[in-house]
Amino acid sequence: MSFPFSCNKCFKKDEEGTLQLHLSRCGHIICQNCLGSNCAVCSRPVKSLPISAKMPREVAEYFIDPLKYYQKFKQIAKFHREQQRLYAQHYIEVQKTEYKKLDEEMQGFSKLEQCLQSDLKAEREKVRKCKEQLACFERRLENGYYEQQPQSAKLRFNSAVTNGLKPFPQRATSLPTTTTLSVSSLGTENRKRLLNANELGQKMTLNKILELSFKSNSSKLY
Repeated sequence: MSFPFSCNKCFKKDEEGTLQLHLSRCGHIICQNCLGSNCAVCSRPVKSLPISAKMPREVAEYFIDPLKYYQKFKQIAKFHREQQRLYAQHYIEVQKTEYKKLDEEMQGFSKLEQCLQSDLKAEREKVRKCKEQLACFERRLENGYYEQQPQSAKLRFNSAVTNGLKPFPQRATSLPTTTTLSVSSLGTENRKRLLNANELGQKMTLNKILELSFKSNSSKLY
């Protein structure tokens, strides 16, 4: 024991190691000379324990120099602070990583939003044009425009409206590939063949007539 404890009644110290001191239940130190049935300080019933090296640990700690505990507490506090610092550093790194991921996701969402806005603008423009065309068709119907057109134009318009196509007529760009000969431009025999063919209800082309004429001339030569 670092501090020289003494009796709380007579204040004698165990300097020579011959004076036995006792620790009462009420927290007072009483020497063997002042010890009685009641505490010499507070007069409470005494239940004491001899102060020696054989005391229980939880009782002996009261007689240890507090400076030793203070140094120990400083080491314990330093250890706890270091553990807290390491955990806080790890937590900050984790939060930075999560924030970076969220920032990348937000950038992706921003790009997606821009694309969707662009698509929406294009679709709205298509809807606007369709509405304009529909309004034009309705005005023409109200004014009787399609009633004045030929029957073929009406059929094309009705088919276009039904199938969702543009009701504009298309001009033919191809020409007939075969040409019918006139009777005056043929020879005597060919005119006879043409007349016979017309009587049978057939139409002969220039190539067919020339082929027949060539065969006839060839047979005469042989």
